[in-house]
Formats: sequence, C-alpha cells, structure tokens
Amino acid sequence: MNCGQVVWEAVTMISASDFQLHFDRFQQLITAESKGHPFIDFAEGKIAAWEGYKPTLRNAALGKLSLDAWSRETIGSGAIVQHAIDSIEIQDNKANLVNNLVFWQNRFGHANRDHRVLLEARTNRGLKEALDTLFYELYLGDRAEGAVFEELAELTGRKYPLIAYLYFLKDMNRFMPIQPTGFDRAFAAMNLEFATRQQCSWENYKAFNEILLQLVPLIEEACQSAFNRDPLSARKRDPLAEMLGG
Repeated sequence: MNCGQVVWEAVTMISASDFQLHFDRFQQLITAESKGHPFIDFAEGKIAAWEGYKPTLRNAALGKLSLDAWSRETIGSGAIVQHAIDSIEIQDNKANLVNNLVFWQNRFGHANRDHRVLLEARTNRGLKEALDTLFYELYLGDRAEGAVFEELAELTGRKYPLIAYLYFLKDMNRFMPIQPTGFDRAFAAMNLEFATRQQCSWENYKAFNEILLQLVPLIEEACQSAFNRDPLSARKRDPLAEMLGG
C-alpha cells in the first residue's frame, strides 16, 4: 500500500463525530489561551495572531522573488537563485515580519540551514544552472510539479520545509508550508496513520495537502456546531456591544 492510499483511507475514516472530540479539546485550549474567547475562524482571535502572518509573509516573499524579472536567458546566471534566497531570508524587524517557515538563519552552523545548497550554488556553476532551471520551471514553466519537486528535493538534501515553502509561494490555495514534527504530532493525536518526518517526496506532500483539504469541512462543521450550542459566546464580538454590556 503506498502513502497516498494510506492517507486517503485514514482521512475518510474520520467521522464528523470523531473529529468533534478532537475539536472540543482544541476549543478548550484556545478558549483558555484567549481568556474566554472561543475559536470562530482563522481570521480572528488567538489563531489569527499565530497564523495570520503567513499571507503577509508570502506577499513579501513574492515581492522579493520578482518573477516579472525572470527569463530563460537568465538561467545559469544565478539571478534566479538569488531571488529565491531573498524570498527565504526575510527578517523585517520594523514590520515585525520574520520567515520562520524555513530554518534559514545561521544559528547552528551553515550545514544546518535548510537553504544551504542555494547559498553554495552562488559559487558552483553546475548547481547554479540546475537550480535556476528548476525554479524557472516551478514558477513559470510547464513541467509536471511532481517532477520538479523530486529534482529539487534531490538537489537540496530533501529539506521538506524548504520545498514546501517554495510550493506555498507558488499557490497557497493548493500547497501549505510544513514543519514535520509538529504536524506529525497533530496527525497522531487524531489517530491518522500518516507521517511527514523524513518522508520528503511528492507523493507524501500531495497526501499531506489532501489531508488538510479533507479537514476543512470538518472544521467548518465543528465551528457551526459550537455556534449553535452557544451563539452568544461564539458570535463575533462587537466592541460597541461589549462596551454597552452586550
């Protein structure tokens, strides 16, 4: 049985009632962290504070990626690789914006940086041309996404967070960032027989994104159920109503 089959069977085995048990535990944690404010959606509250920076980060990264400046003629020059590096190394203290989706800072030595190979490509002609080509194909070309993923994974030492981040920049509606250890804990808590740690492959990444898509309607249903049980506490808060005691 391949990874995709395992994931599909595991996800479809999660019923709304089973998921509700996990969601209720999550809701209790969020409500406690938020001083009584329950989770309503991803656009407000504690979750928004934790996760809301990602679209902003992506926009900043796309600006640094500068796809409009790319052309096939620049492949091999290293310009494309440099744009990719710039889109990863984001730390804007004034805007309180830091890319923590990829381990790029040189805190524990160059060898431990997720994008180490990109940095080394600046002085390696063959690697520079190979990465320039793959990045061009990923964002502007017409090669199969899976083939590009596998070649990038091979060249970069299968740094899963790095590859997922690059795909997240391409299309945030289809591709999500990944931190294997954290997600694997969440999947285990839901009794999903699926792991991402040391499993960097196109099939695994496709399955990972499929799981997240499968969970969306379950989350929506659980939120609606919470609202129906207690519409007053679950409704979006109106500051004026709160001032008036509403």
